[in-house]
Amino acid sequence: MCINEKGTFKCECHAGYARDPRDRTRCKATEGHPSLLFARRFDIRKISLDHHEMVAIVNDTKSATALDYVFRTGMIFWSDVTDEKIYKAPIDEGTQRTVVIGDQLITSDGLAVDWIYNHLYWTDTGKNHIELSDLQGNMRKILIRDKLEEPRAIALNPLDGWMYWTDWGQVPKIERAGLDGSHRQTIVSYDVKWPNGLTLDLVRKRVYWVDAKMNTISSCNYDGSARRVILYSTDVLRHPFSITTFEDWVYWTDWDKTAVYRANKFNGKDVEAITSTHTLQNPMVIHVYHPYRQPDGVNHCAAVNGHCSHLCLPAPRIGPHSPRVSCACPNGLRLLPDNQMCVEDSVPETPKTGTGISSSGRDAGVVAGIVVAVISGVIILAALIAVLMYRHYVHRNVTSMNFDNPVYRKTTEDQFALEKNGYAPGSKLYPSTVGEEAQEPLNTPGTNDFV
Repeated sequence: MCINEKGTFKCECHAGYARDPRDRTRCKATEGHPSLLFARRFDIRKISLDHHEMVAIVNDTKSATALDYVFRTGMIFWSDVTDEKIYKAPIDEGTQRTVVIGDQLITSDGLAVDWIYNHLYWTDTGKNHIELSDLQGNMRKILIRDKLEEPRAIALNPLDGWMYWTDWGQVPKIERAGLDGSHRQTIVSYDVKWPNGLTLDLVRKRVYWVDAKMNTISSCNYDGSARRVILYSTDVLRHPFSITTFEDWVYWTDWDKTAVYRANKFNGKDVEAITSTHTLQNPMVIHVYHPYRQPDGVNHCAAVNGHCSHLCLPAPRIGPHSPRVSCACPNGLRLLPDNQMCVEDSVPETPKTGTGISSSGRDAGVVAGIVVAVISGVIILAALIAVLMYRHYVHRNVTSMNFDNPVYRKTTEDQFALEKNGYAPGSKLYPSTVGEEAQEPLNTPGTNDFV
């Protein structure tokens, strides 16, 4: 914090931070040892920011992409876009993985944990929606399903009841909504093209994101105001994918550089590679692992589940008197007018008619009219579907010629590749470097992992 004084200023630190004795303008966390967690397709790795020692904490993944954790319990969660599943495991026992979400999932590029209310949120770019469940994978609910094209990164602030996500579709944007899905609004809508990664600075109350098409790192307030570009570089920001922040730094992964970088989060200076460049095959989502990234807060659902029969979700903090929580229903149930109780959302069956049909001309005319109407409706619907499929095909082919943002698609060999940019594993352009590294035992430093 910068405190104005007459003719001068002074620097102070937020609670939990102290002035750095080597640089009095900077603040350091007073406890804990920060690390970086990041997915690398074939494993998940941890880098100590004190010693830059890298270890594998989860091995033998197929296409690990998004990840998050609960620091309080030491549990990590990650998505695998080959398996089309979301897993969890203790961070110190990566072999003890269990499936959290095992069906009705296609491509989860983004995943985030609400560490206060104990819910898991994820984006699915295959189904174009945002969904949640509890940390055991139960009580699933689709929160956002409209006007989503390519949802990717997602970040949560359960202290204020908001979630934020990126969409790099035809109308690229960054949006936010309450953790209950209410009060949806766009906060970034211009000068944004491929917003791949997004993170929250809970201390300064700002959103940071990387744009792989604009070659930028930018930030803004939670509501989209006070926007500014932190760093523009076609050299170090070749194709950034994910971003995280801690203390004075932003850290990001880059697909083209195949490395992890950091820079000053205020001015973009002091750019530095945390790992050796061109040594990390497909670095994906990255997070700082530290208790300050998940500060304690009040769980307003703790008492009698907020009087909800099923899901109790934090509501966005709109004003001092706005509700703290709201009740919601899992998929297949609907909320009663009391806004607390869920019941089965069954569609009433059409009453059965008699077995005979009147032979009168009037009844026959009615039946014929219904048949004609149904056939006409089917033909019109088929035509609309054909037009939409054609437009989608044309759009995909046109954009693919324009160096599209890589997405995951299964190949004929049933393996995954990063399409459209030559990011296929083992390609001549980007030869595989994981080989022996991916087979290293858990929690064992790699032979070449000290930088």
